[in-house]
Amino acid sequence: MAIAALATGLAQGCVDECVRYAGQREAFGRPIGQHQAIQFTVADMEARVHAARLAWYDAAARLMAGQPVKKESAIAKLTASNAAMDNARAATQVFGGYGFMNESPVRSTPRSAGAPRIPASSPLPAAGSLSRTCSASGAAATPSSCGS
Repeated sequence: MAIAALATGLAQGCVDECVRYAGQREAFGRPIGQHQAIQFTVADMEARVHAARLAWYDAAARLMAGQPVKKESAIAKLTASNAAMDNARAATQVFGGYGFMNESPVRSTPRSAGAPRIPASSPLPAAGSLSRTCSASGAAATPSSCGS
């Protein structure tokens, strides 16, 4: 769950930096945050962060309640690490060319967001663990019935 929390924080950091930058940077006589394309990008980023945060909050609540958390922690890790990578890419797009400059706050974010995806903690084993949990419960036809 620590990986999910870390990845969620990285994804949120990307949103925060994009919102700040979009309010400062002007193009065509107005802040870029007033352009629909940037607004939609930031909205998608916020939705990913929200889903990731809910996933790891759910896993943490189950852990605190003494319930099994294998499936929920795999979901949290998968959701959060994907959100971090997707938001890092989106942040680089919002920042444009400045996103690749050394002084840019999002320059190293794609590398940082990739940290939760290193082989020992890759989202692929989390996805594999999740699929095995579902298959073991005989829930291939009804994913909502996957057991923990």
